[in-house]
Amino acid sequence: MNIIEEIKKEIDKFIRIYGYKKTCELFEDKVIQCNNSNLSMWFIQHVEGADYKKHSKVIVDSKNVKDNYWFAREIEGLGEDVDIRPHGKVVIDSKDAYYNYCFACIDGSDMKAHEKIVLECGNPSICCNFARNIKGADIKAHGKIVIDSKNPEYNYEFARFVDGCDFAEHENAVIESGDAKYNYLFASYVEGADIKAHEKVVIDSKDPEYNYEFAVFIKGADVLAHSRAVIESGDPEYNYIFYSDIDGVDKEAHKKVVLDSGDELHIHMIKSDEAICFDSEEYSRESINSKFDELFNQLNGKTKVKKKD
Repeated sequence: MNIIEEIKKEIDKFIRIYGYKKTCELFEDKVIQCNNSNLSMWFIQHVEGADYKKHSKVIVDSKNVKDNYWFAREIEGLGEDVDIRPHGKVVIDSKDAYYNYCFACIDGSDMKAHEKIVLECGNPSICCNFARNIKGADIKAHGKIVIDSKNPEYNYEFARFVDGCDFAEHENAVIESGDAKYNYLFASYVEGADIKAHEKVVIDSKDPEYNYEFAVFIKGADVLAHSRAVIESGDPEYNYIFYSDIDGVDKEAHKKVVLDSGDELHIHMIKSDEAICFDSEEYSRESINSKFDELFNQLNGKTKVKKKD
């Protein structure tokens, strides 16, 4: 345990015995004299009645980006009358895109200054979150970075969640990516999506999972085309699913893929299904009903039971 952790431990013991007021009286000035941002952050978080303004200077002087962000969040939550701008400047000067995005979420921050750092960074994930979560963000500027990245995940999220975006450009980026997952998600969850364009990408990918998802969950899907893609994929799991669960497809073709795959689990499942189907004839409603009628008639003497010689 280092010295800072030992100090925290001793202060924590004192709090439990003597309470917050005496802790502040005895330890706060000493903590501030330590000039350690980590210790000051711990003190304001654990000692009720701590003087935020005194600790603020320690944390600003440290230039520690994480502590300056979390200090500002503490002030926001508690409604303390402490200026967060010096803490924001530390974050801005760091040019750390993630913490500039986080700081821009705080009421009273210089949103545009933090946004400038995020845009200069050009990270599509952070730009997507900035545009999505921060009121007044420059949607067009963040959208251009996401579009230019050609990243299917963030183009999908931008089109789905950010009002006022260049929808067609984000959709086109997803289609051109050839990514089966995000083309399926786009078709599934984004209003106004070009279903057929996304479907073609999924079919051409021959990805068995998303061809199955598209065939089952997207209204108007070309089930036979997805079936063929799954057959061509050679995947035993999804060929078994099509064989067992999807009507109107070439079940024998799906069955052949499974049997040819050598996958013991799914071969066993097909054989078990066939055995159950065969045995079920003996227990069908018609069979049981017929046997019941025969026994009922015997009971009432309507059918003569042949006596043994």
